[in-house]
Amino acid sequence: MTKTLNSGPIRVDWTETALWPGHLGLTRTVPSEDGRDLETDLTDLRRLHFVLALVVMPEGTATDSATRERYDAQGELLGLDVLHGVLPDLNSAEFGDFVDEVTNRLLDSETVAICVPEAGTLAACLLVQAGMSPQQGLELVRAARPGVVETPEQEKFVKAFGE
Repeated sequence: MTKTLNSGPIRVDWTETALWPGHLGLTRTVPSEDGRDLETDLTDLRRLHFVLALVVMPEGTATDSATRERYDAQGELLGLDVLHGVLPDLNSAEFGDFVDEVTNRLLDSETVAICVPEAGTLAACLLVQAGMSPQQGLELVRAARPGVVETPEQEKFVKAFGE
């Protein structure tokens, strides 16, 4: 069944772990083609799921600047920190710094939701950084949200990140 505007709260799949006191969730990218509303979904993430930080599409991706501005503006109204993600790149210190930033929020007991196409890859990298093996991280993320980290390249990335 396709969800339509305001047809219910946005779904968040949680990765349950004792590696940090915070909570890590994976959710769809919004706005999406199935009629979901950005403002409603961000409000639900903040008020129903207690999300304090939301990882969204990085600069330079297909997401236009107007949509990024809407995320930022709505996040500010709700007290929701909007973090513009960094594309996974093993040669990028920026990606490592971004993983550190999200990890620190989780260690500070924050609830973080990842709302990017590479959500599973980022979540698995966070778990690896926190001490899981790449295989364990992949299994936990896939148990929370089946179908993520679906390409061999994404799986290889997580494994290489753990080396």
